[in-house]
Amino acid sequence: MPKAGNADSEYEDAYWPRHPLHGETCQRFAVADGATETSFSGIWAKQLVRAYCSGAFDNLADLEWLSKLRRKWWSFVRKKPLPWYSEQKLESGTFAALVGLTLGWKSAESEKGDWHAEAIGDSCLFQLRGSHLLTKFPLLSSQDFTNSPALLSSKPGNDSGVSAVVSATGEWQSGDHFYLMTDAVAAWFFRAHERNEAPWEVIRDLDNERDHPVVAQSGMKSFREWVDTARTQGLMRNDDVTIYRIEIV
Repeated sequence: MPKAGNADSEYEDAYWPRHPLHGETCQRFAVADGATETSFSGIWAKQLVRAYCSGAFDNLADLEWLSKLRRKWWSFVRKKPLPWYSEQKLESGTFAALVGLTLGWKSAESEKGDWHAEAIGDSCLFQLRGSHLLTKFPLLSSQDFTNSPALLSSKPGNDSGVSAVVSATGEWQSGDHFYLMTDAVAAWFFRAHERNEAPWEVIRDLDNERDHPVVAQSGMKSFREWVDTARTQGLMRNDDVTIYRIEIV
């Protein structure tokens, strides 16, 4: 959901795929966080999550995919005339953080498998097995968030972010949960865990639909209602918020 006070059209995070996957023996998921201070960052974030899920990050030595993505971004943002000050700002390009997860297994009936992840910036991945937090990536605590995380740029020739991409690998088994989160909610998750709380119990039960009948009958909060409450209580800063919940069943 977007920042409080913003319309849904002003949401500058992105996630992919848009719908659940079933039966594939390799599944990819990604969330990205477009930098608020820059122009058209939401478009750049959308391009990056789709690129990750198409396998672009599998070979970071070959940056042709990134060049194509940048050309596509520039082509899109220059379709409409802009005021001179916006044109000037546009010359610097835009930026985004990203975390992506790839799950693989031998067959659709497998109960175990491997995973690998790539990230740049402060969007985070968490792996849960029951009530045990197995993985925190790429950050390890709430103290690791800064005002200047490494980001991937849409500007041609600015490849400094590529060298800042980090990777992790691990194993999954049936019943594991993975969460991909952009920075504001990831920071909330870390702080709650550091207070010896179990934040996964909160987000595990959230529902996407405000008026979903199951939510109405159970008294569960919708995702939007929960974020609104967390912001009001000062538990989460006002920023775009995305959680991608992956349950292996």
